[in-house]
Amino acid sequence: MNTSRIGLAVGALMLALMLPACAPGIPRTDPPGPSPAETGDGPTTQPVAPPILQPLDPALVGEWRVSSWLDSTGSQALWEIYRFTADGHYRYTFSECRSTTECALISQEQGTAQTAGGVLTLVPQTASDVGTQEWPYEVGFLDPEITVSLELHLLNADGSVHQIFYGDA
Repeated sequence: MNTSRIGLAVGALMLALMLPACAPGIPRTDPPGPSPAETGDGPTTQPVAPPILQPLDPALVGEWRVSSWLDSTGSQALWEIYRFTADGHYRYTFSECRSTTECALISQEQGTAQTAGGVLTLVPQTASDVGTQEWPYEVGFLDPEITVSLELHLLNADGSVHQIFYGDA
């Protein structure tokens, strides 16, 4: 085949491909391609921005612990530990100890912590037994008779107070 025939064949092929787009009244069938949403020609949804964290009350930053003894000997206990960081994150662990060396992790979670208007909000970013939680809270030496341990009080929905101590108290 000589080059003039190749040129003629290419020209005919291009004309055949362009003719349906230019000729009125001839139905046009486009090959399947990306959807308008994929090409940006159709409706789009805006990506969801991560929540803007409010500053965490600096009085909460650190580790808070509470234990509940399961027996009169003091050898079995349940431990709850909250760790709050200045950048607005928390980690919670709940453990059962049968002795001073034998402890089992019952549950744990971590996520974001915020404070606003006297309310502490924990939003888990990992698996959680209870999901997002909110409590009115107070921090300080809340029992005037005992000024040894800094305390965090979380007011539960039923009106009871969950008392947690700072550090190793």
